[in-house]
Amino acid sequence: MTNWNNNRPQRHNFALGVISLSLWLGSGTVLGADNPRGVVYVAPGAQHFGYPGHAVKLLRGSFRLKDIHNPTPITDFPSNARGVVLTAEDLANPAIAKFIQHAYAAGLTVAMVEADDEKAEHLRVLVGRALPILLADETSNSPTVPLVAVREDVAENCCGTHRLHRTHILGERSFQGNFEMRNPILAERREAQWLKAVFTKWPEAPRPNAESPSNDLTELANSTLTDKVQSISNGTVLQLVNHTWAARSFLSGVDYYYVQQWLTLRNPNISFIPFDHLKSNNILLTPVVDPVTIQFGPGNTERATTYSSGVNYSIGGVAGYNKGAIATVNTGMTISNSTSTTVQRTNITYEGNPQNGVTRWKYITAANDNDTLANKTFAYTQNWIWAVPLQAYISGEPLVYSTYAEGEPALIFYRDSPTVSITLSSSVPQPFNHTTLAPPTVASVSKPTAKPGDVITVFGTNFYLISGVLIGGTQVPAANYEVVESNTKLKIVIPGNQPTGDNQSIVINTQEGLSNADVTISIR
Repeated sequence: MTNWNNNRPQRHNFALGVISLSLWLGSGTVLGADNPRGVVYVAPGAQHFGYPGHAVKLLRGSFRLKDIHNPTPITDFPSNARGVVLTAEDLANPAIAKFIQHAYAAGLTVAMVEADDEKAEHLRVLVGRALPILLADETSNSPTVPLVAVREDVAENCCGTHRLHRTHILGERSFQGNFEMRNPILAERREAQWLKAVFTKWPEAPRPNAESPSNDLTELANSTLTDKVQSISNGTVLQLVNHTWAARSFLSGVDYYYVQQWLTLRNPNISFIPFDHLKSNNILLTPVVDPVTIQFGPGNTERATTYSSGVNYSIGGVAGYNKGAIATVNTGMTISNSTSTTVQRTNITYEGNPQNGVTRWKYITAANDNDTLANKTFAYTQNWIWAVPLQAYISGEPLVYSTYAEGEPALIFYRDSPTVSITLSSSVPQPFNHTTLAPPTVASVSKPTAKPGDVITVFGTNFYLISGVLIGGTQVPAANYEVVESNTKLKIVIPGNQPTGDNQSIVINTQEGLSNADVTISIR
């Protein structure tokens, strides 16, 4: 088994990539054309023999595969498009590279086979993704993985639009145990089931109705999801999912990171399995500071068949967070979520340390009397909130944390019980681009003259918690203005009853105060 006291990996440097987009679509050969389901486009490199071909083989059972050897431009993707599979070599083809850029921008899955850190970085820059794609594990600083996939889902709920930034990694299958224990067909079937989810929109987790959903971080903010699956030759599969939200408290000078983690073990269909052993260990890598774990769940239980795991925390004052394409703020935010999980008799031990931020759980699940855990699946959820001081960051670096997870079905008729393990690094953007809030400033306006019904854009800073907009001293209705790019651009539709006149001051009022009044517009 892997030592729990893993060394901290080195820091990961990354650069922002801004890529112009152009849509292309290929009308090439259709592989498995009798499959009526969604379409996954396959670049030439991913059709080769070896593991790239293996990934395509796994996808063929769930999707209709379409060759993009000679892409031609069209205006949009069809509604049944699900994603693209490629190799690093395919990125050298300009037409395919443009196709991949627009696939990602359209919310499709983009997957690279036979990827290492360098190749994944090329993919990240190509699609214009800000967050790094981290593949390093405890055995290698730059491993090659059979597949890494990225996707950005956009969801609408009670509180507007938010984004889910996803990273999925398929680990190299390991061969353990005696030959008679091996079941590659079962392992392949389970990997294929995982891939089907990777190429579809991630389902929204059901949550209890919050008293004030409009103030709940999980309903308001963007989030990041990192997911890795690891199988071994007997059909055992371990999946680790880290789903993270973040908010900044200006009152406390602290960032709060809420993590909901799922650990799923799918047992082999072999022998008599009386017990499962699972572990999860989480440490912060960057910034280099010990966070404080302010809440966690579950706690210790014995022989539980149902357990609850969740958090409930209120952030005082104004909190900043990322929402859609902008950073914004809210007052009186909460972090509230709870999940009830049904398992067979399970002992849960929590071994974390709130003072250094390490969170650690151990699970032992026992089969019911005269039963076995063979071929059964169990999912366990852990939740915690980290508090990280604002002064701990270096520039705009993201938060990065590492998870080590391990699953071991106890096969009593064999000398050794194979162990499946995962090391996964998760990166999360800082929840806001400033450490303090200040009164708004108006720098300029898009046109010097306008008439009622015209749309103008006001440029400036600190357009947060706007309580009013005045043109020439006349209040603009709230329905007539909208922040369109973080805190720097405000779109205004000139009201029909706006008085005419020259040099009317544009003034913005926020919770932090009034803006300057020296930028003007003339209304005709």
